Amino acid sequence: MVMNQIIQYIELHLEDDLSIKQLADVAGYSEYYFIRLFKSYTNQTVMEFTIQNISEKYITPSNVYSGVFFCENCGRIYS
Repeated sequence: MVMNQIIQYIELHLEDDLSIKQLADVAGYSEYYFIRLFKSYTNQTVMEFTIQNISEKYITPSNVYSGVFFCENCGRIYS
């Protein structure tokens, strides 16, 4: 399914600048339709989903740098 591919794409590109337009283009949908479909499929917005994945991947109790990376890079989503 397309949403599974998008989720994999997001997980592989957590360190990249992601935009709704880019993700919608990858999925082959309009931005408006993509946002609604993604929310329906994951029960999260793209930003919520991406932040959750960044925090799970990079923030660990033993790695302070991870927290710095997280704080510096979460604002890049939706650029």
